[in-house]
Amino acid sequence: LMIRGEIADVTSAVHRLIGRVMGRHEQRLCDFFAQWPFTTDYNDHFSTPRSAYTDIVLLLEVTAMQVQRRCVRTNAMLSKRQAGATSQEDAVLHKRRRGANAVPDISVSSPTPADALKELIIWDPYYCDGSMVTDLATLGCCAERIINRNRDFYADIANGETPDEYHVLLTNPPYSGDHKQNLLDFLCNRYIPNSSCSNAAGAKGAAKHVPFLLLMPTWLSDKDYWRTFLKRLAASKAEEEGDARKECIPAHNEDGLERAAGVFYVAPRERYSFRHPQATGHVNSPFHTIWYCGGWRTEEERRQASRALRKSRYQGRLEVFRSARMLKRRGYF
Repeated sequence: LMIRGEIADVTSAVHRLIGRVMGRHEQRLCDFFAQWPFTTDYNDHFSTPRSAYTDIVLLLEVTAMQVQRRCVRTNAMLSKRQAGATSQEDAVLHKRRRGANAVPDISVSSPTPADALKELIIWDPYYCDGSMVTDLATLGCCAERIINRNRDFYADIANGETPDEYHVLLTNPPYSGDHKQNLLDFLCNRYIPNSSCSNAAGAKGAAKHVPFLLLMPTWLSDKDYWRTFLKRLAASKAEEEGDARKECIPAHNEDGLERAAGVFYVAPRERYSFRHPQATGHVNSPFHTIWYCGGWRTEEERRQASRALRKSRYQGRLEVFRSARMLKRRGYF
């Protein structure tokens, strides 16, 4: 583009041109932000790649199997109580009448991991463009059981409108502002009874153990607010397990803190590539992002989840770490 003429005319033309370009850009941004009923940042809308979900689908499968086993055990206990209230003959008749609704024998009719995965309820509280539902459905999850709504997560917390039931909290939270801290506050209030974490009004009362899988920058594992979250989680687990020796919980910067909190990290060998819906920015992330995994009910369930990743580890696709220090030693941040 070349503009010729007197200085005043050229200056005026340049200003008009800049004004038109800025007007188009502002309209473009206005149309872009109109997609969400809440305030959001332009750079927070880089979509999670399907490869990231592929890396943790085995964690989802093993968690789904754990949920199914608990359901079978619960139903079996209820059935025994009902049967105990009647004579043995009445119990047999009761089972016959129930027919197909009888409690299945876990050793005979336990679902396959693929079947269990279809029953898993997954919640992603941060809405981007809804593509995560399609990606997870492609990997075997049921789209109707994935909760990813175009809603204000923080307004839902304040109004008590977060989902009542879900089996896994899986999300790639916005990296700008205080979103990461706010998410940890919400988890803190959910997993730790009567917690007083700031900036969030999560579930109070009894702890509600639901696994969380959070895709976040690697350097966050060394941040004070993450280490504080681990410390609180570890203290809560010690209380639940009857261990009153809180002084034995590792310090903020010690390797054992993740283990005490029941947390581990899943790191891809290659950095994930993120795409913006408007095809702007850099596809290749300037930093590593990894999965922060925790929240299982027991240490045995956590171990089952970690063992499920052995195949992917042997294939060289990812690594599993139990401490931020090991992540740093391996060059992830």
